[in-house]
Amino acid sequence: MTGVQTCALPICYARAIAYYRRGQFDQALPLVEGLIAETPKDPYFWQIKGDMLLSRTQIDPAIDAYKEALKSLPDAPEILVAMAHAMVESHTEAYNADCQEALKHALAIDAENPEAWDLLATSYASTNNQGMSAYAAAERAMLTGQFGDVARYSNQAEKLLEKGTPTWYRLQDIKVSAQNALIDMKKRRR
Repeated sequence: MTGVQTCALPICYARAIAYYRRGQFDQALPLVEGLIAETPKDPYFWQIKGDMLLSRTQIDPAIDAYKEALKSLPDAPEILVAMAHAMVESHTEAYNADCQEALKHALAIDAENPEAWDLLATSYASTNNQGMSAYAAAERAMLTGQFGDVARYSNQAEKLLEKGTPTWYRLQDIKVSAQNALIDMKKRRR
């Protein structure tokens, strides 16, 4: 590999991750960049580069790395969520639409991802869409078993969302599911 110590691909990848997890960013990133130079279309090398850059608050380069990963693996929820996380962390309005699109795509693949719902709630709040923010927060609360929060967010969203829309109906489902879960919990305590 050019510019880094020579090692077999799996060994370099393992070393890069080990260095990264130990906080040795200056040793990890050159290994990953060498891996990318060797295999530029491998989405996992781009993803780990994005993770490394994000951990160092190099947000725009991290987003670019995640976008490169998604070119080869466009339906990977974990990469979509990681990119959206970076976009939320940027606090940049220009990323809001892409962030929400990425999260909706990820949730269409894996609707039971609390982190994706949490990021979606944050992204909606940053665009002053309080109804959708409360709805996304209710989804997250339902997944994490925080049924009191489900009621609070559901009531908030219900006041702000248009009645009769698919999201409004989904909100009704969430409320009923949370109420049933609370009833079950009370029965078990007896």
